Amino acid sequence: MEEIKSKKNILKNKICPIIIIALLITVVILFYQKEVIKGDLIYYKFVPHIELKNTLNLSSPNNFTGQINGFVLLDDKDEQPKKGSQYYIIEPLQKFDNNSNQIFSLDEMVALWPLPAISLGKVELTQEKFSSSTITLEDNMGNLFFIDKLSKKVIIKNINGDSARLINDYSEYRKFILDCFNK
Repeated sequence: MEEIKSKKNILKNKICPIIIIALLITVVILFYQKEVIKGDLIYYKFVPHIELKNTLNLSSPNNFTGQINGFVLLDDKDEQPKKGSQYYIIEPLQKFDNNSNQIFSLDEMVALWPLPAISLGKVELTQEKFSSSTITLEDNMGNLFFIDKLSKKVIIKNINGDSARLINDYSEYRKFILDCFNK
């Protein structure tokens, strides 16, 4: 009888360390897989859904060419969508208003990871103000788009007073994505 008890104790003593080692190996493997997936996600998000650029140029008096493609970065970081991205494409049209000011179009794009970006539709932007350094555009809702001609930065002010800006540079976009993941 004692011999059977001692055999059971020996089996218990051998099985417990094996189970513990198996659990530790499983934890290490799962941790490694999580890190790989996180790295893949960061790499995947490094690639914006649209080409980021600002090629807007004044080709002749009051006649623009090129376009601005940018990621919308809200000033209030808490309101920035975490699982999706919003992009704006601003481009001049070959249309002019009564004051001979060129009309622009704004195409709002939205992308939910991992789906491709889709257009929510285009609206026309009219020139409200034109100076040597800034172009101010306005949509039909009263939202303003300030385009700095020298720095090529775009600031957006909506009718509620909220602000945003367009990131149209890949290095700035990557910095934003890294900041999101390092929180």
